[in-house]
Amino acid sequence: MIDFIQKNQKIILFVGCTALLFLAFYGFSSLSKKKSPHPFVIKKVSTPLKQVALTFDDGPHPQYTEAVLNILKKENIKATFFMLGKQIELFPHIAKRVLDDGHTVGNHSFAHLDYSLYPKAAIKKDIQKSNRIFKEYLSIEPIYFRPPFGRVSTENLSILKSHFKHVIKWSIDTRDWDKETSKKNMVKHIGENVEPGSIIIFHDTHRYTPQELPIIIQELKNRGYKMVTVSDLIK
Repeated sequence: MIDFIQKNQKIILFVGCTALLFLAFYGFSSLSKKKSPHPFVIKKVSTPLKQVALTFDDGPHPQYTEAVLNILKKENIKATFFMLGKQIELFPHIAKRVLDDGHTVGNHSFAHLDYSLYPKAAIKKDIQKSNRIFKEYLSIEPIYFRPPFGRVSTENLSILKSHFKHVIKWSIDTRDWDKETSKKNMVKHIGENVEPGSIIIFHDTHRYTPQELPIIIQELKNRGYKMVTVSDLIK
């Protein structure tokens, strides 16, 4: 009788352990593959909250990125910086400050290639090179990607899906890179187009950006908007 009980206990223990291993593997696997409620390519987020995301491309820059960071720190605002791998190599200390200041960092490629004009092999090489730099210098693997010029062909999206959680585009272009865009017109353009969930693009590589940023921040505050990271916007 005792042998029978012991034998059954072993069987129950074996079955229990097998079940736990099954749940651990398939449960966690399915959890890690859980789909985001948002589309893979995001230009704007549907939200009832008066929140917008400020995003900055093409840095880090030795002068203007730090000027932007100083403004954001003074205003107690967190933003999202889409960095180029080649710029991180040149100015790793500035890239680290972006992280240290609590901002979200996204990948903006290594060499700012127009992905819509390149074959898959070249795109894969560029992404892999940039990802290695993010890992080497910042010890992170960005989950967000912004294609240079906002362009990527539909057939090449599969490559990005294997590396990133979302491609982040924008709904409002400040055109801070355009010398013909005046501060007045920029503020007016944002004011006429901003709405809850807007993603606003700046470039922290132009001298106009830190000049115009405080005015735009104040305008958004006057309209009752809170400025958050892309991560917080899509929660």
